[in-house]
Amino acid sequence: MYQQFLAAGIDLNAYSLDNLPVFSLDEIIWILGGYLLQGAAPISVSPSFRNPRAVKFTFGLERQLTNKTSVGAQWMYNKTSRLHGMRDYNLPRSAVRPDDPAGIPIPYYDITRRPSPTLSTVQVVESLGRSSYNGVTANWKYFGDSMRFIAHYTYARAYSSDINEGYFWVPLYTDHARPEDAYGHADLDLCHQLTAHALLDLPGDFTGSAIVRAASAPPLNPSAGLDLNGDFYNTDRAFMAPGNYFGRNAFRNRAMRNVDVRLLRRFSISERVGAQLSVELFNVFDFDNVEYGGFNLLYEPGLDLATGAPIGPSPS
Repeated sequence: MYQQFLAAGIDLNAYSLDNLPVFSLDEIIWILGGYLLQGAAPISVSPSFRNPRAVKFTFGLERQLTNKTSVGAQWMYNKTSRLHGMRDYNLPRSAVRPDDPAGIPIPYYDITRRPSPTLSTVQVVESLGRSSYNGVTANWKYFGDSMRFIAHYTYARAYSSDINEGYFWVPLYTDHARPEDAYGHADLDLCHQLTAHALLDLPGDFTGSAIVRAASAPPLNPSAGLDLNGDFYNTDRAFMAPGNYFGRNAFRNRAMRNVDVRLLRRFSISERVGAQLSVELFNVFDFDNVEYGGFNLLYEPGLDLATGAPIGPSPS
């Protein structure tokens, strides 16, 4: 790295450690564009980078209806800003190509005309993302002499900028020059969730229990698996109409349902020693709980790029 700066006419040895030079992004691109790093893909951090900031509100109420029954509700709101993301600064200005197939107005990046042609991508980590969560949970509790029952239902919506969700160094943007446009349904956006469990004391030292879990379908991102806009990344989403991409996580996968039960019998061997025998059944109603995954999540362009016509389902 010292030699790279030296090739650009900057001798870092001429500066003390407490007085090192500070370079602008344009100067860094110029420095890295020297002959030693042809085709390099540097990653740097923006000087304006800041740690994320979150604002959270929670409000809850609970009311006892009888000696054995109570109900409650809770509202939770969370808004986060300055989430980290990456922008590629070595992309030229996008433009619709005059010879674009079928006249589809796709803003296209001609990477042969990069601002720094000797470099590949120049990604800068910035505090550009945001997210929000808004949810309400209702609960019902019953504690009887022989039965205990608790149920929770949550309705919530979650949105984010497609960043900081497990792939920090490979963000799934459609346009890497405009990562802000990736704001949409978060990967964890489950509109409806239900959990309940019951415990029942039965004659003959038997105890029965059950757990119920259900959730609406998680988001599904209509990825094309192709680089449709020429920005060097194959994370573009499919076209909804000529020139218009589907929104992030615009589709839904499949819902989940599950019921587990257990029957337990207690045996007293002595005053201090006992034993338990249990039988457990998982997914007793044999719900499929199959989700789409793998190559089934790749939609390709969604349009015939030669004609602009929508592509229908495959006959197979």
